[in-house]
Amino acid sequence: MDKHRETRLNVLLIMIESSSRINSVRYLRKTRKYLLETLNATDLLGYNKVAENTRPNMAALLTGDFIENSSCFKDSEGVDKCPFIWKEFSKLGYTTHYGQDAYCTFYSYGMSGFKYQPTDYYDQPFHDANEHGKPQFSHLCFNGKLTSVHVNERMFNLVSNLKDNPFFSLSMHIRLTHDSLTRAVTIDKLLSRTLKDYTKIAYLTTHFSLCSEIMVYDLEKLDEPLLANWRRGSR
Repeated sequence: MDKHRETRLNVLLIMIESSSRINSVRYLRKTRKYLLETLNATDLLGYNKVAENTRPNMAALLTGDFIENSSCFKDSEGVDKCPFIWKEFSKLGYTTHYGQDAYCTFYSYGMSGFKYQPTDYYDQPFHDANEHGKPQFSHLCFNGKLTSVHVNERMFNLVSNLKDNPFFSLSMHIRLTHDSLTRAVTIDKLLSRTLKDYTKIAYLTTHFSLCSEIMVYDLEKLDEPLLANWRRGSR
């Protein structure tokens, strides 16, 4: 085992689609309470997004630059050459994981996607099967479970099995909240039972819902620029 292992922080990123900071106060109450009161996490206040929707915000988060400055996203051969942050962790000996519960991803819609598996553990094939599977599969469920349950279980199992080795994990909950405000309650129940106090945790959202039937309210227009972001460093 690396003699410096104890000084290395595990990194666990959890993204919930289309949820503002104020919406997290409404529907992610248990998760907020655990992060702020038990883990003493830092609530990042202010206008902390760089663009309107998921793609440019996630591109900036994961590569450190604006998407318009990164020619790799326009590469017809795929986005594999982009300087995604998990590559840096991999160089340091971290085991890497990336999963999200949607076939249409921020790097594949109108783009070439990944030509090669981007991380050590990559969940996309599982969720592709959900999208293109048998007729009984629904948009929000797979094999009798909500897609967010699968994302959460995968994250929990990986974290439990990799706890003795440094890891970087990004889990994205997309389907439940992409076009719904209130479904975040379901994710709140999952996360509040799963989060553990042995890792560096960053919880974030990419943008507030841009659905016209939601944005018609003035309060939601104020919600939209204010994303929910918390971080905590482990001891």
